Amino acid sequence: MSTIFYGALVTPLSLTSYAARPHALIAVSRISGEIEWIERDVRAAELQDVLARHGIESETDLVKLKIGEFLMPGFIDTHTVSH
Repeated sequence: MSTIFYGALVTPLSLTSYAARPHALIAVSRISGEIEWIERDVRAAELQDVLARHGIESETDLVKLKIGEFLMPGFIDTHTVSH
């Protein structure tokens, strides 16, 4: 089972450069926390088709990031509070 995130992704390409992807779709394993797959440029109109290609039938486990929110794989935010 995975949690799917949709929104901005900031990820390193090398020690001196990074990529900012405003419309990324990322599947993260709920068990291991590892990234299972990434789609780097998915427009909102394509979202259902891309999810279906990965065998995901509904948006049940989809977390849509808000404007100003982004994911940085490998970065741990110690300021979050668990609910």
